[in-house]
Amino acid sequence: MEQLPPIPEEARRHFVMGGTIFKEAKSAENFSLATREFLEAAKLAPWWAEARYNLALTEEAAGNYSGAMADLKLYQLFKLPDAEARAAQDKIYALEAKQQMKASGDAAKATEEGQAKDWIAKLNGARFSFTKRFGANPPEFTLLYTIGVNNGEVVFGATPIQYSPEMMRNNRARFRKYNESGRGVIRGHSFTIRPSGDASELFWEFEIDDDGQAVRVVRTSNPPLQFGTEAIFHREK
Repeated sequence: MEQLPPIPEEARRHFVMGGTIFKEAKSAENFSLATREFLEAAKLAPWWAEARYNLALTEEAAGNYSGAMADLKLYQLFKLPDAEARAAQDKIYALEAKQQMKASGDAAKATEEGQAKDWIAKLNGARFSFTKRFGANPPEFTLLYTIGVNNGEVVFGATPIQYSPEMMRNNRARFRKYNESGRGVIRGHSFTIRPSGDASELFWEFEIDDDGQAVRVVRTSNPPLQFGTEAIFHREK
C-alpha cells in the first residue's frame, strides 16, 4: 500500500481551526470562515482526504452548493472504501437537489421583487388627499391633507383651504401655506410617517390599496389631534 506523506503541522492547525469554527458557526459568514481554514489545510496537504471532505461540508453549510459538489468530486478521486464512495456520490445528488431548490427560490424572489418595483413605479407621481374639518358648524378651519409619492418615497403634509375670519386674523401667517408633516418610504404596500424633526411618539401608519387608488390609516398614535383610522386618502392623479 502506498504510504502518504505526513500531514504538515500548519495544515493540521488550519484543519483544527476550521473544525472549531464549523462547530460554533451560526451564520453563513461563520461557515465561510471555516471554509477558508479547510481550504488552506487542503492546499497544504492535498493528499488529505478528510480535509477535502470537510471543505465540502463547510461550503454546503455556507450555501455554496456548486463549490461543495466540486470538492466532493475531488474527494472521490481518493482511494475510498466502497461505503464512503457511495455516500459521497449520494451527497452530490443531495446537493444537486439543494441547488435546484435555491435556484427556484432565487427566481421566485426576483419575480416578487420585480413585481414590487413595478407596483411602486405605477405609484410614482401619485397624489392622495383627505379633507378634515375642525370645530363646530361652521368649522373653524379645514385642512387638506396630501400624500405625494416619488420613487417610493412618501411626503405627507397639509394645506389650509378654509378657515373662519377669526382664525385668519389670529393665525394669518400659519394658515396661508402648505406645511410638510413628515416623510416615509413604501415597504410592500405600507409606510409610516413621523413628524419631521419631532422627537415625540406621534406617528401614522398607512396602507395602500391593491389597486393603488386609495391610502388608508391603519394605526395612529394620537388620533384626536389630527385624524384616526376613519381617514381614507383618495388618489387625485
